[in-house]
Amino acid sequence: MQFLRSLIFPGGFMPHGYCYMWTPSLIGLHVVADSLIALSYLSIPITLVHFTRKRRDIPFSWMFLCFGAFIVACGGTHLMEIWTIWFPSYWLAGALKAVTACFSVVTAILLIRVVPLALALPGTQWLIEINQKLTGEVEQRARAESGLRSLSEDLEQRVVERTAALVATNQSLRESEQRYRTLVEHAPEAIVVLDLDVGRFDDVNRNAEKLFGMTRKELLCVGPAEVSPLYQPDGRPSLEAAALEIERAVHHETPRFEWIHRHAKGREIPCEVSLVRLPSSGRNLVRGSIVDISERKRAEAEIYKLNAELELRVKERTAQLEASNRDLESFTYSVSHDLRAPLRHMDGFSKILVEEYSPQLPPGAKQYLERVRAATAHMGQLVDDLLNLAQVGRGSLRIVTTDLNELVAETILSLEAETRGRLVDWRVGHLSPAQCDPGLMRQVFFNLLSNALKFTHPQEKAVVEIGEIRNEGTPVIFVRDNGVGFDMKYADKLFQVFQRLHGEDEFEGTGVGLAIVYRILQKHGGAIRAESSPQNGATFFFTVTQPLPATPAPVAALRGAT
Repeated sequence: MQFLRSLIFPGGFMPHGYCYMWTPSLIGLHVVADSLIALSYLSIPITLVHFTRKRRDIPFSWMFLCFGAFIVACGGTHLMEIWTIWFPSYWLAGALKAVTACFSVVTAILLIRVVPLALALPGTQWLIEINQKLTGEVEQRARAESGLRSLSEDLEQRVVERTAALVATNQSLRESEQRYRTLVEHAPEAIVVLDLDVGRFDDVNRNAEKLFGMTRKELLCVGPAEVSPLYQPDGRPSLEAAALEIERAVHHETPRFEWIHRHAKGREIPCEVSLVRLPSSGRNLVRGSIVDISERKRAEAEIYKLNAELELRVKERTAQLEASNRDLESFTYSVSHDLRAPLRHMDGFSKILVEEYSPQLPPGAKQYLERVRAATAHMGQLVDDLLNLAQVGRGSLRIVTTDLNELVAETILSLEAETRGRLVDWRVGHLSPAQCDPGLMRQVFFNLLSNALKFTHPQEKAVVEIGEIRNEGTPVIFVRDNGVGFDMKYADKLFQVFQRLHGEDEFEGTGVGLAIVYRILQKHGGAIRAESSPQNGATFFFTVTQPLPATPAPVAALRGAT
């Protein structure tokens, strides 16, 4: 162990790097150059070994191995050149060079001995000529022998092949027939094979016997006419209708149709039949698959009966609901109309008291009168809103193509009094024309924009945006504001009559405006929904002809309020 240590890491010598004065660029140059030379030397023997393993027929292949050992030793000397730059293992380097010298001398001597042998090898052209000559002789002899053998073997081979082909064909036919018979007999439907040349069944399965109530022998003596009534339910003669369907099958179609068959006892059987032409040499055969659909027909009849009853119930229920809605609207209109006169009296008499008897009234009485008049005005507004709501339900629509941009512009002008003295940023986008009632649609925009102005009143700058988006090609109109907003958990109350999400002391109103909007859009076949969060404004989305996600029915809300 000490010997190896002194051989690899000897003392007393300076590393080769001192000769280079430890110049990094010079050291790098020598390291890279010696590394590349060593890698190249080490890769050459690998190639030579691979070559000798693949070409074992080459003489003196051992010479390649000698070259490989010599080149490996040379690569080792270059690796030692790199090692001695930092470690002065000069004895080890000298020993490696001595080994390399031995390999070099041996390889040179062996190469001198091998060169005469290599020169004596035949040339490539001579080998090609000899090979071609031998190939020609072999082919000529093979042709002669083949001609002699073919005369005696040809007939025997043909007999053997023909016999094997016949045996294989017969076996295949037997197996095919057995598979066909198994498939036919175990098929869930009735199967018949019709011979068009004679007009009778050529084959049937057990389900066909059960379906028609006849034995196999009896069925093979009849055709489709004997197992069908004279006429089909559509009035066509069975013979004529069957001929048309069979003609389609002959032309390689696969007709599938319903048919009425007749049981041997005279009972008619509704069936579904599919036909397909069978490949057959010299014969016209059509296979028919017949399924008894009696149960399905009974089920369809029952479903039709239930649907008819359900449709009748729906019509009756719809008529009842429409009558209830009409009665409710009439009641609302009558009550609202009848309330006008008492309210006018209350307002008129309280006004007379304030104007004519004000000096004689104590201060507390004047405050009570003012509260009476304010309540009367609020009640009058409620009556007016109820009348508007009832009028929406009672009136008929006047549907025309309407420019919604003009309606929005007119509505904004009509709200000038409410925006006076306020900073309002109107952001109006382009809206597509709509098929609607212009008057009612103007009411929709008026109510929504009025709400936007009302609930943005606390803001220093009100921002109200009107625009349009597309949802799967359907225009969806939106009205967005930066007002106080609301909590979405109360959104189900938003379009109900008299439902308010803010107190009367915060924002005025009766809680009927959005119910009117809902009723107008519902009458147009559209819908409305809202998105909001507290102190983050609100956005109302609505369509005129296609509904959005469902919201509470205003009729139910109105009925609950009454």
